[in-house]
Amino acid sequence: MSALSNERPLSALALLREGFPLITHDDVLDLASDAPLEAAHEVSDRWLNRLPRPITDVAARFTDPHEVRVFALSSLAAASVALVNVRFFHRGRLYRPPLYLNVVGPAASGKGAARFALRLLHDVAPLFASGPPVVCEDGETRKPRLVLPADMSNAGLVGQLQANGGRVLIESSELDTLSGVQANQWSSLDALLRQGAEHEAIGATGKGGTTVIDDPDTAVLLTGTFDQFEVMFRSSENGLFSRFGFHVTAGERRWDPGMTDAEAEALHDALRHARAEIASVYGHLVDLESPVSLSLGAEEVALIDGVFDALVRWATEAELPDTYLSSVFRAAVIAKRYAAVVHALDAWSVRGPTSDHERLPRWAVEVGVYLALHHLDHSLRLLPLLPGRRTAVQGAMKRALQLLRRLGAEFERNEAVGVGEELGIAPRTVDSYLAKLRSSGHLRPGDRSGTYVKTARAGGRRSPYDPPDPDGQFDDDSWAGLTVG
Repeated sequence: MSALSNERPLSALALLREGFPLITHDDVLDLASDAPLEAAHEVSDRWLNRLPRPITDVAARFTDPHEVRVFALSSLAAASVALVNVRFFHRGRLYRPPLYLNVVGPAASGKGAARFALRLLHDVAPLFASGPPVVCEDGETRKPRLVLPADMSNAGLVGQLQANGGRVLIESSELDTLSGVQANQWSSLDALLRQGAEHEAIGATGKGGTTVIDDPDTAVLLTGTFDQFEVMFRSSENGLFSRFGFHVTAGERRWDPGMTDAEAEALHDALRHARAEIASVYGHLVDLESPVSLSLGAEEVALIDGVFDALVRWATEAELPDTYLSSVFRAAVIAKRYAAVVHALDAWSVRGPTSDHERLPRWAVEVGVYLALHHLDHSLRLLPLLPGRRTAVQGAMKRALQLLRRLGAEFERNEAVGVGEELGIAPRTVDSYLAKLRSSGHLRPGDRSGTYVKTARAGGRRSPYDPPDPDGQFDDDSWAGLTVG
């Protein structure tokens, strides 16, 4: 059983502080800095060590901290597709555990550890494929196949889903292969992913007719670079972005001498043990006569409501785009999916569920919420890469300038809040504007705590603290570089 099961329960505020520290900082929207991606919140060792033992035993064998985290998150996404006959409700709708994870980062940043996570399904895959071949509606005969590459055609993917009974893990180590299968198929594939995340019917028309999967269980595990991310998410309004959990590997990189032969052997031994445990969980679940329904107690429901209500209010006051608000709303489902996965891997490897109704333990819900918050932090950092973000937030940037022009050469925060009230700007939004103005070089800290001084870029007096200004002046158009508002 997880070590976290014996710890004191965390409050919503404590979880927010640990999983989404931006909410407690004055510079909550300081994404115009030189390296917003490098500053992304990282999964802490404290929480990594609270994942189920099959995951932590393998993760501990990696020597690069980026690879440790990529493997841990990827392994949960991979294992989620093995949890058959498991369900839960969220806001009256029925959901199941399969997760969507997208790992984004530059070359040599640890993304390759996701490939090891796929090996956790090596013992499950032959069990899944042991059934007889299926004659699909498109006329093709297919054997069940649990893991599919992302470069399949849309019709081929739906046909394989039919052979699989609606269950699949779509994977790719090159993110743009998913969006580049065929340009004229993207709208269909995009819809498949969006509907699959909600277990809604998906279909495709091929030579043999139309194939419809009424109740799919699709998990997705993708890795790729920032350029590939932009290729895949070519629209910020269609809802695909908000259905993924994102992990950015853009932090500090260093030379890793790699593993010794003994360390590599230990890694593979740990992988063999972990994949056997996951196959054991799958075996117990596939033999169930009826699905097991997971539920939350009143305190856990209040925890999730408290966390995500606070995030919705924060994102609204900060004037973040609707794309991000959608991510916040869907993160509650992601939290429950993670909770289901960690509970299943922790409790059901030796024996399966003992009842067709089980309550998710508090520790599993806390882990799920923490990981969902981590993804929200990273999806916020990726917002500037989505198309249309610069023009969409231009108005908010001009409001920040309007606030700045109403203030003196040196002022206190309370003065800025007062002017903000006159302009109809909430205090928290004023704080975010002040943080932006600092990061863009229009303000610097004053000599006294809580004071700000305009730089020459903002019409104030030039000082040694001012950033270079080769043009010697500032105009409103330079705000176009600030891409979140």
